Amino acid sequence: MAAGFRSQANLQLLLAEKFLSQWRRGGDSDAWGDLLAQAMAEAALFRLQLAYRCHLADLLEQQQLPGRFQSATEALAGLGDQQSRVPELNELQDREHYDDWLRRLLNHEFLPESAPLSAPMSSDMLAVERAGAPSLPTLPELADSLESLRALITRHRDTYFEY
Repeated sequence: MAAGFRSQANLQLLLAEKFLSQWRRGGDSDAWGDLLAQAMAEAALFRLQLAYRCHLADLLEQQQLPGRFQSATEALAGLGDQQSRVPELNELQDREHYDDWLRRLLNHEFLPESAPLSAPMSSDMLAVERAGAPSLPTLPELADSLESLRALITRHRDTYFEY
């Protein structure tokens, strides 16, 4: 099943790349209007988060360990004394704390904070800008995150296949 998580991580990276490419080209701006950047950024962010989770699940499954975690920090806490079986988790935990791109990726909240809308709205209108809405990374920031995550996953896989 580990190949399943590997292929899912690859798929999520590919989808993130497609969303960023569409954003870079301007996508179908007639259809998306002012929402193009938000839609593509959030779609790419979500796919990158999924790719990271699939990579964590792949690392755990390689060692026949249970669990589906959102972060390496959460995985290490959940594994207890079995954590030494997956040394890559320690590296990922450090990166989650010290690498800005990974910290921003994992900590991105898609839902806004509980705050009133900036203007009264009827139920049939879209809130394009809301008070408390999370800020979105730029296209170059997301492209860098994609490449960094892809390189990290590739290095971990290469190391695993050396054994």
